[in-house]
Amino acid sequence: MVPKKPDNNLNMPNAQDTDKNVTEAQSSIAGISLCLGKVRSHERKSKEFLKESALHEKHRENKLSQTDKIKKGVSKILQDKNSRIPLIEKDPELKETKYPTPEKMETTAENTEPESRPSIQSSDEAYESEDEGNLK
Repeated sequence: MVPKKPDNNLNMPNAQDTDKNVTEAQSSIAGISLCLGKVRSHERKSKEFLKESALHEKHRENKLSQTDKIKKGVSKILQDKNSRIPLIEKDPELKETKYPTPEKMETTAENTEPESRPSIQSSDEAYESEDEGNLK
């Protein structure tokens, strides 16, 4: 059996079909590239969002650690303060502060005033005495 020669006219598409196929392919390629562009843009935005959220998370963790440090410091101060209270109650000398009370301040102020201190004149009296001195 001798193989038949293929009929070229049946296998060859006409020019209109070829142009139609080319435009469909081009529009498909354009659509695909548009979709790829959108995907890449979305990918870029999601990466930026992830970076931003990672920074926010890190900042939040820093704030929490600072808050924990402050809480620990405050609780330590309160513990120290609570542990010192019984000592103060036991020892009356510790109750006195290094700053005098208002009653002590009045007595010390009276004691420290020199007796030979000149009296303070009011501003009117001072002007009158200056005027009298100028008139004389």
